Order: sequence, then structure tokens, then C-alpha cells
Amino acid sequence: MKKFVYILAVISIFFLSCEENFSPKGEFEQRYALTCIIRGDTALQVAAIYGNYNVEGYDPSVFDGNTAYDGADIRLWYQDTVYVFKDSVVSNPNLPDSNFRFYYLDNFKPEAPGEPMEIEAMLKNGKRLRASCVTPSKFSFDIRESSNTIPAVNTSSVNLLWQTEDRGNFFVARIKVKYFENVDGVNKERWTELPSRLITSGEDQIPIYPVPSKMFGVSFNRRAIDYALRNISENNPDKNAFTVSSKAVIEVLSLDENISRYYSSSLEDNNYTVRVNETDYSNVDGGFGVFGSLYKASMKITLLPDYIESFGYKVLFEN
Repeated sequence: MKKFVYILAVISIFFLSCEENFSPKGEFEQRYALTCIIRGDTALQVAAIYGNYNVEGYDPSVFDGNTAYDGADIRLWYQDTVYVFKDSVVSNPNLPDSNFRFYYLDNFKPEAPGEPMEIEAMLKNGKRLRASCVTPSKFSFDIRESSNTIPAVNTSSVNLLWQTEDRGNFFVARIKVKYFENVDGVNKERWTELPSRLITSGEDQIPIYPVPSKMFGVSFNRRAIDYALRNISENNPDKNAFTVSSKAVIEVLSLDENISRYYSSSLEDNNYTVRVNETDYSNVDGGFGVFGSLYKASMKITLLPDYIESFGYKVLFEN
């Protein structure tokens, strides 16, 4: 019995010493993250820098400050030109502490595929963040193998395919349909995005939209397309108030190697497990973050007038 009491005493001392010395928080080190995605479809480019933060205790949700970093000197090198970012802020009158501070270029649009770019951010405390990327290769739609109407003829799905020299990078596609709703005599322009498929959950139909993939194509199921067109008038029983364009817009984003790696690092290997060792991908030297580029190609596809009218809508004929 005395031996048992002695063992309990030793165990108690062990746990008490652990409680005194153990802390889940390490020594705080100020670090910064730079994020900038260069788009090939616009001359407006945006970058942001954020810093980590420390709190009293162990609950990070008590922090109510703004972690955005302002006053940095950010420069972009492309071909033989250096571009200097300007800084700005978007104010929220309801939440003053949540103002979005950012940096931007309003005169830069990369035109050439496969071209290297470098970015550097010099902070006021002397820290330097650097990263580089290569613009993705341009790609072209495979007109002969892709569907040319919605719905497709003699098949239950609309198929989109494209060709590219990039291997291993991710692509994401979407189809947008423009329509107008007459509200109190005013035609208001709206857009809806088509899901690629539906899944059934009980009595509900849940739309699923295309996600980034290494495949050079995507299919849109006819049932999912029907669902999206039908739901245009979900909140207005007057079908005659809706006019749908005869031309839908196809957009495909080509993600460069860095963005593709970032997306790939967030994928789970097994849907039935929870990952505790998820990779935090970064290609920024001197800190964290992602610097990458993407290219967007678009074209139009015919939305058959008879199909639009089958839902009770009017047709807006466009080229």
C-alpha cells in the first residue's frame, strides 16, 4: 500500500512540473506574408502584405487589430521594365478597424506566355520579401471536339476542351449566362453560373461547380444546366419578366506553377481522414505567401432559343 501511495506521489509531482514549465506558445517572431496574383486579362494588379500577431493568453480570436502592412515599397520586374506599386485603402464605415490596405498597379498586363516575373517588397524595418514566377502558356479552345450549343446536340452533356503546352498545371472553367429581370419596369442585368453536375441530398438537389483540375476539359451535365436555368426565376413566378441572352460566356483560367502548387498543397489525400500535417505552401523568400500568375481565355457559346423559351423566358438574340 505504501508503495502504491509513493507511485501516486511521483506521478503527481510529474504533472505539476509539466503544468509549470509547459506552454503551447513559443517565442513570438514577427513575420510577414506577401500575396500577389498577376492576371493576364486585366491591367489592374493587386498585392497585399500581412503580418502575424501575438495575443495575451492562448485564444487568437481575441485579437481585434488590423494585420495589414502599409508603407512598403513593392516593385515588379517584367522583361526590361520595373513597375512600382501604389498603396491604397478601401474603407468600411461600419468597421473602421477592418479597412483593407493594399497595393496596386493600374498599367501592367503581361502579354507574353512563359515569361519570368520577379517581385520585391521592401518593408520600413528593412525586411525584404522576394518571389518569382513564370506566366502560364496560352491555350486555345478545341473547337472541333467541344460542344457548340447549350444544350448539346445528341448528347446529355456540354463538353469543353482546350489545348495547351502546360503540363501539371491546373485549369478551372465556368459558363456564365446573362439575363435581364424586369423589376418595376426596369430591366436589371444579372448573371448566373452553370453547375457541372448535381448531387442529391435527401430531397434537395445540390449544384456542384467545376474546381481546378489538371484535365484539359470539363463536362456540364444537362440536368445541372436545366437546374440553373430553372432557378433564374426562383424568386419571381412571372416568367415573362425574364429575358435570357442567346450567347453564354465560357471562361477558362490557366494557373501557373506556383498557384497550382498552392492549390495542390491544400488538397486532402483521403476524404475520410483529417490532416494534421497540411503543407503551408509559400514561394516568398524572407517571409510567407504566394506570388503567381494566371491567364484567362473566353469565348461565347450559343444558348438555343427553343431551350430558353422552354422555361417560359424571352430570348435576347446576340452575336
